[in-house]
Amino acid sequence: MGMSVLVVGSPSAGSLSGTERLDNFPSFFGSNNGGGQGWIDASLEQASFYGAEFAPPLFMATGIFKTTVEQNALIEVHLSAGTSTELSAPESRVLGKSLIVASGSVPRKLDLPHEASLWGRSLHNCALCDGDAYAHDGSKKSVAVIGGGNAAVEAIFLLHKLGVGVIHWIHRREEYRANQIEVGKVRQLSNVEIWAPFVVVEWVGAMKDNTAPLELEGIRIAGARNGQADADATSSLVIPCDGAFLMIGSTPNSEWLAASGLEIDPISKLILRLTPFSEGTNINNPIPTFSTSTSIQGVFAAGEVADDTYRQALTASSEGAKAAIDAQRYLRFMGPEVTSQHSSPGKDKRNDAKQQRQMIEHNHLEQVVARPVDCDLTTSDCIKHVISTYPVVVFSKYFCPHCRRALEALRSFSERTGFTEPFVIDLATVDGMKTQEQLATMTGRRTVPNVFVGGNSIGGGDETVHLQKVGTLEELLRKAGAIL
Repeated sequence: MGMSVLVVGSPSAGSLSGTERLDNFPSFFGSNNGGGQGWIDASLEQASFYGAEFAPPLFMATGIFKTTVEQNALIEVHLSAGTSTELSAPESRVLGKSLIVASGSVPRKLDLPHEASLWGRSLHNCALCDGDAYAHDGSKKSVAVIGGGNAAVEAIFLLHKLGVGVIHWIHRREEYRANQIEVGKVRQLSNVEIWAPFVVVEWVGAMKDNTAPLELEGIRIAGARNGQADADATSSLVIPCDGAFLMIGSTPNSEWLAASGLEIDPISKLILRLTPFSEGTNINNPIPTFSTSTSIQGVFAAGEVADDTYRQALTASSEGAKAAIDAQRYLRFMGPEVTSQHSSPGKDKRNDAKQQRQMIEHNHLEQVVARPVDCDLTTSDCIKHVISTYPVVVFSKYFCPHCRRALEALRSFSERTGFTEPFVIDLATVDGMKTQEQLATMTGRRTVPNVFVGGNSIGGGDETVHLQKVGTLEELLRKAGAIL
């Protein structure tokens, strides 16, 4: 629409990046087109083709403020990539005439005792990433899926497809938010046991010895009323379980806006105001009404940060389109017609977009290529040999969004002289399940990614990104000799 656009965020950070299928998005049916991540990459290429620019994926917005520059009302956005990149130093800012907040939501956890120590080992929120750890080894393992939405249904279908022995579906209500047709299909699966209305009240675990990590043995559930544990319920039992997938919804990602002055409701959702723009006058244009406007003029919102009802890729895309139209109408009302600062799409622009797409594929999918390892990765001796040989080793799966996030954090140092590219082992091309079991024994972490720096496991995707943001990752990489 002729606007100069900067997009801040990672194409691997949203929940859509971990979706195997995108069945409810017109023209993007099935999994052969790359699922959610394929949709994201194709949309990024299209936006780039039409002139959008993209900040490095590790940069995150940390706050917004109204400001005035030469009598022009602007929105100031503070960006940070931690203290480890020269670009942040330690914080940058960008100025815009308008802003669209589409920061999505953050997956919820139950916050029960032992949850932190079990997370990444027996507790997960990505069936696409970790479901195969419970399948195809002949042991018919038992897992639980907790939640009543479409994400829970998708996880069940995927685990069933992988060959998991028994799937316990636990939901706190008798009604389901998920598509009722899909719920009916789940009920027909012979290896799915449904527990509703029940809530999880305890992770039941045991230690093999005083030094071994806690092992999940079961889940204690209790009867529920109105979505909460029923104090009068006599139905409490332990379900034997090897792992659990928490698909219990998410909280709008609005914490970074706490000091902005934006109105935010008690569940952290941005409040939209269907009111006409009232400041100033413009006799050439009628006063427009904005359906995606927030409590600060010039700031609009779209997607799950402002929607806790529909929460679909299709509805979020629709809201994004409305927010973009509202932003353009707002800018036109504020002053002269906005003109593009970018060249019209053509051969050069198409080549630029293609190059950006190739860069994305390099950054995110390079790990598809199996790295040569001359020993048996299912043994501890082999793993110790590999992690002692290379300064940075990432046990990964090419389709795992958390793995892409870890690589984004590590590769944020790629412009530095002497940076050593991570040695990536794709567990989808080797005996991944047995290797993951060995990694779990050695590190207490079964899930992917498992990132080693200097021979020591530093965690997975979230932990690696956090270490990058606080500046600790650079120090670890230097000590390991990955940065000279």
